[in-house]
Amino acid sequence: MNLLVNFFKSNNDKRNKEYLFALNKNIENEYIDNIFLFVEDPSHAEGIQSEKVKIIESDSRPTFQDIIDFSNKELKGQKCIISNTDIFMDDTLCHVQDNDISNLFLSLTRWDIKANGTIEYYDVENKGWTQDTYIYESPISIKDANFFVGLPGQENRLAYLAYEAGLNVINPSLLVIIKHFHLTDYTSDSNSRHSENRVQGKYLYVKTSKTFDPPHHYDTVMCQESEEGELEWIRDRIVPNYKSGFHTQNKKHSGVLVTGGTGLVGTAIKKLVQEKNDSPFFSIDAKFLSSSDCDLRDWNKVNQLFADEMPEVVIHLAGKVGGVKANTDSVADFYTDNIMMNTNVLHAAHKHDVPKLVNMLSSCIYPDRVKYPIKEKSLHDGPPHESNFGYAYAKRMLEVQSRAYSQQYFKNFTSVIPNNIFGENDNFHRNDSHVIPAIIRKMHEAKNRGSNVKLWGDGTPLRQFTYSYDIANILFHIVNNYDSNEPINIGHSEEISIKEAAEAVAEAIGFEGDIIWRTDMPSGQHRKPCDYKKLKSIGWKTFTPFKQAIKNTCDWYVRNCPNVRGM
Repeated sequence: MNLLVNFFKSNNDKRNKEYLFALNKNIENEYIDNIFLFVEDPSHAEGIQSEKVKIIESDSRPTFQDIIDFSNKELKGQKCIISNTDIFMDDTLCHVQDNDISNLFLSLTRWDIKANGTIEYYDVENKGWTQDTYIYESPISIKDANFFVGLPGQENRLAYLAYEAGLNVINPSLLVIIKHFHLTDYTSDSNSRHSENRVQGKYLYVKTSKTFDPPHHYDTVMCQESEEGELEWIRDRIVPNYKSGFHTQNKKHSGVLVTGGTGLVGTAIKKLVQEKNDSPFFSIDAKFLSSSDCDLRDWNKVNQLFADEMPEVVIHLAGKVGGVKANTDSVADFYTDNIMMNTNVLHAAHKHDVPKLVNMLSSCIYPDRVKYPIKEKSLHDGPPHESNFGYAYAKRMLEVQSRAYSQQYFKNFTSVIPNNIFGENDNFHRNDSHVIPAIIRKMHEAKNRGSNVKLWGDGTPLRQFTYSYDIANILFHIVNNYDSNEPINIGHSEEISIKEAAEAVAEAIGFEGDIIWRTDMPSGQHRKPCDYKKLKSIGWKTFTPFKQAIKNTCDWYVRNCPNVRGM
């Protein structure tokens, strides 16, 4: 595979270091065989020493057409990448190497590396904007690409010329990842789509995808001068030239690895994967890991697990959990076991270049004293409640470690903070379960005895509850739509009183006795809501109605009792 770059030096020394950083990353890439640097001034390439690098001197700044003509003449039958100086690729180029791309033209949307180390997708609205990188098999019959590489506003112009040449233009930039390294002047957008920065002609917009299949249609615009002398845009829709009929598979990374895969959320994800025809994850192939499959506290076992599985996505749910008594009696064990598990999983994900990792935290790790509704930025603003400080600090360090790997190594690692989750496969232990499974067990047993049920407190406290199946759906959404290393609250924002929850359980389970509220016992904090603006901002707003989720959980419990967790 050949990389062709218009290479030059800037007047800014920091910018030049970014160019060299990107170049060295591409030199290290095992899938790139040759790098052709097109230079006007040979001195700009001085000091670059690699057998991969070939210097092509040019009398003037090369255009796309110059580079394409070179590849047509010198690199026939070979795969070629045209890219900007500040772009580097990773091992997702294996998709290009392992597949036939003849009659295809990859016009890839970039991923921007931000100054804080996070990676942000350039085309968050999937409007088909492309930038900086094009991949094809030479020779191709593109004509009239007489504009400069890197000139704002020309990327979709080249895409249209490729379509005009009979190629199918695709944008699998969720599969083949190209990274834009420009920390000295990072912007998430530019004025390149403004009409004053456009030349006249036809532009083609290619929606992003995870496969090499051409889309059903392209959106195009004709930029031309109106009778009044102003630029005008004429929109149209066209269809691809043909269907390729094949699907790529990443041979280096594949599948989803779910730690804690037999727990409450893990089984919900498994159910969701089984029910979906096509998974929103990178692959439908998913491995659900239990503690008996691998002791995550053992580095050698974790390292071997990742070497064997080479997952493309890791959903890290595993952790040592327990009630108040267990957390108090074994506070050091809760801290140490969780720290060891989290450290091993994250370091293995880093070592084996896992493209995406999502960590599951818990809202109980927020400070004990905090302003409501709780925002993600409050996570480290004070100590957690003393009853579970070992567990809470270990989970907080998971968020810190995840953010540190993202910052130093540009990893796509993130953390989610759910609220009160309930659902099938919950823990129904008599003294060590959360409020909803505890109420379900008590009412089921009281119904069978024909007695009333006694619940602590007065039932007035409010809580935000989320069905485990909804959490699974949200995690799917996070994998595809959230790439910040900053944590994000996930869950339903609706507040339900404990009394309302108990009445919903009674209705679902058919309990007709009296609910006796023991007001001599503590009710707990009245409310502790979290803020979900960030979750809503990435497009999530669908939840199972609370009563339906309660009924699903109760029905499952009745069917499976006593063979449920905690009994």
